[in-house]
This record gives sequence, structure tokens and C-alpha cells, in this order.
Amino acid sequence: MKKGQVPIKILTATKALNASIFFQVEGEALKVGSGLPYAAIHQLGGTINRPARTGKAFGRENMSIPAYTITIPARPYLGVSAAYEVVIIELAEDWLSTE
Repeated sequence: MKKGQVPIKILTATKALNASIFFQVEGEALKVGSGLPYAAIHQLGGTINRPARTGKAFGRENMSIPAYTITIPARPYLGVSAAYEVVIIELAEDWLSTE
């Protein structure tokens, strides 16, 4: 991470995740998401379990690499804040109440 860069900027720096967001309307439901394989773990967080294996590290000969886990905190990029949710509902109610 570059100095002064907040975590959410990492998600939009390459624009790949940001550009992959799609929406789909089905009846009265709206689905929003991304097809990128790493999108869900950024949104929800999670743990990745890496098994023990043999491989090269730092240009060295094959070596044993022990099992380890990586915990990634949730960094939601989809959704709206509570304040925006109120505004969206108010706008929808105003639109529905007009003739």
C-alpha cells in the first residue's frame, strides 16, 4: 500500500474490481455483484488455508513451505451507507406518490 493510501483505494486503484461490478434485475429484485474470483473475499472477508507444499521461494532451490492461513478482513465495496439508504427510500416514496 502506498503511503497515505486508505484500504478502499487499493480496491479501486487498478479499476478492475470497480469495472467488474454488474447489476441484474429479476422481477422486483435487483442483484449487484462481480464475477471476479477475488471479489467475494474483499466484500465479506475470510480465511484462506494454504496447505504445506514444496516450491521455490526467493529464487532458491526447492524447499518445504509449511501450511499457513491468511485472514483477509472485509473491505466492502458494494452497498450503500445507512444515510444513503434513507435518501434512496425517500426518493422512491416521493416518486411513487406522484401522479
